[in-house]
Amino acid sequence: MPTPVKTITTSITIGLDKSTSEGSLSAEIDNRPAPCGLNNGKTNFVPGDKVAVLVYEPLNTVAHRAYASDGNAYFSGSGSRSFTDKLKFSNSDKATLSKPASGGVSVLRVNANATTGALTGPLADGITMKTAKVGRGNYKVKFSAAYQVLYVQIPAGFDGDEIDVDIEADIPADEGECD
Repeated sequence: MPTPVKTITTSITIGLDKSTSEGSLSAEIDNRPAPCGLNNGKTNFVPGDKVAVLVYEPLNTVAHRAYASDGNAYFSGSGSRSFTDKLKFSNSDKATLSKPASGGVSVLRVNANATTGALTGPLADGITMKTAKVGRGNYKVKFSAAYQVLYVQIPAGFDGDEIDVDIEADIPADEGECD
């Protein structure tokens, strides 16, 4: 019997230098410069270009799909990047990372007046960090995020302004969750 799954989604518009996320799935046009960047630092594209999008998924992703409003979208390749985030807790015990972490999170700095206690996480969603108690505190953290490479081929004769790409990823459903 197949393992039940939940589907999480995100979307990105090619041509706009923008990233968007929902839950712990996010996507961004790869704007890193050469030699690491798959678009060689390019963030604006013309008909006929192939655009590399980095899709950050939770580690427990079991399948992913992409649908482009024009052209073709397909996954090919993967990698990992390091990030440094600033987490702010303001009368809270939870904050979120900018991308799903693919492993542990290292605390680089905590403000001297923090009242939140020790930082733990990420939780099961890959992005939520938790402190020992509700309070105030600022943390600087470092972590790695795994990504899948999504290529979007813009048709040579495309005369529109943008291409919308919807991305879905299946993750295991919570135990006891039934449809």
